[in-house]
Amino acid sequence: MIALDSGDKIRGDASVAAVVDYTLHGVDGTVIKQLADGQLAIAIGDLYTADSVDVVSTIILVNTHSVAITCNLYLTPSGGTARRLIPKDTTLGIGYSLHTNGSTMSVYDDSGNLLTSAIAAAHTIASHSDTTGTGPELDELTDGSETTLHSHAAAVTSPGEGHILILGHNYQSIGQGTWAYTATGGSGLFVLNWANDATKADDDNITYNVYLAAGTYTLRLLCQTQNNGGIVDIDFDAVEKASFDTYSAGLVQNVVFSQAAIAVAASGLVAIKLRLDGKNGASGAYGLYMTTLALWRTA
Repeated sequence: MIALDSGDKIRGDASVAAVVDYTLHGVDGTVIKQLADGQLAIAIGDLYTADSVDVVSTIILVNTHSVAITCNLYLTPSGGTARRLIPKDTTLGIGYSLHTNGSTMSVYDDSGNLLTSAIAAAHTIASHSDTTGTGPELDELTDGSETTLHSHAAAVTSPGEGHILILGHNYQSIGQGTWAYTATGGSGLFVLNWANDATKADDDNITYNVYLAAGTYTLRLLCQTQNNGGIVDIDFDAVEKASFDTYSAGLVQNVVFSQAAIAVAASGLVAIKLRLDGKNGASGAYGLYMTTLALWRTA
């Protein structure tokens, strides 16, 4: 999430005008809404100006052009200097989209597949079929062999190596229940939680698709516990990997639940399902009030 004071700006530009769509989503004061939308210009322009203490939860860029485009995003504090939010001149291939929450960035191809990329100073990979790069930087990257660069097994960095942060609204599918951002009291930044507050039923569930490399992971759920909290099971491809009881007698914000040593046998897309499965005997319902879900590779 990107916290903005009144007068702070989110700004951006692209190498070609009016072909990169942008949308910003977040919280304007206390209201969850779409903050802004439009298309990037060649010159740096304002995408959104905060009129209060606001939060940008997601910025999405989509290249609608017929060629690859470079783009930039900036945070400019009121009266301050513009600071980059994404790497300088980030390249988006044809139909590609970029999603960032200020701390993580994901790029998807035109089929919705999460991508990773190999980058050399003199050569940007616009697509898997791009074999036009030459020069010493490309030779250094590939030991002089373009075949190596364009081999998925040899050149593409294994996904899932770093820290993955999942926000509630970036789900793949909802199996049961009504899920939305909910403000349930308290104070501070994380008072909004992605929750099944409207239903709070046993077996309410929601699924997130994440591309992971084979290895061992730690999972961490940041959430709110309260008197309507249920027991949430977390499945990887329909196999339970963690279970947390989110009940507490009173409201407690920013509670951290962790599960280490989660094994992923093979690299690929993993369906991570959060599923309400029973409750504490003292709980009034089967609620889940998630702030974020994170995981990272440990081996």
